[in-house]
Amino acid sequence: MGGGISLQDHKKSILVIIVLTLAILTIHIGGYISYEAFADKLAQPAQVQPIVDLAPNRDGDDKRETKYGYIQPLVIDGFTDKAIEGAQVVIPELDLTLITGKDGLTAPIKIPLRPDNSFDKIMEKDWGELCLIIYKENYIEYVLLYTQIYEDEIRKGPCIMLFPKDPDRENQPFAVIESPLDDWVNRLVEKYRPSGQ
Repeated sequence: MGGGISLQDHKKSILVIIVLTLAILTIHIGGYISYEAFADKLAQPAQVQPIVDLAPNRDGDDKRETKYGYIQPLVIDGFTDKAIEGAQVVIPELDLTLITGKDGLTAPIKIPLRPDNSFDKIMEKDWGELCLIIYKENYIEYVLLYTQIYEDEIRKGPCIMLFPKDPDRENQPFAVIESPLDDWVNRLVEKYRPSGQ
């Protein structure tokens, strides 16, 4: 017949849109808790994984203050919401690979904040950013760009939803950009609002 889109292709397109929307919402909601709340959890040794401390060793006269934040990525199956054990979470900027446990979480990671300075002349960002790449056999790879790290806070997440590879299709990696928190976006909008708007 004609060269139109089949009903099956239409359903797949809608499924992809739904999956991407859910992924973006999950990332946006994020799951930040204060460092104090995290410290309370550290007082319960039976429930705590060791923190991976990426603080640089300081020698000599370098007195610059380094700020740190914490993340604990969570990897789940995008269809079942079940935790994925054994997923590799790679942080390219730090040349670091972590493996998820049975609960889908990596160990909490202490990370030096590396702010994105490209907005300094517009409006400074008060957080650090890094890239996460997630690998798991038989799942489509996932890249999260601009993952946010906040000073003295541990982020239980981000939550990464992996989807099984389809043997009948080309499985392009998911690439998602994490948007800034609403507060920063709102301040940016107000700072540059034209008069009378």
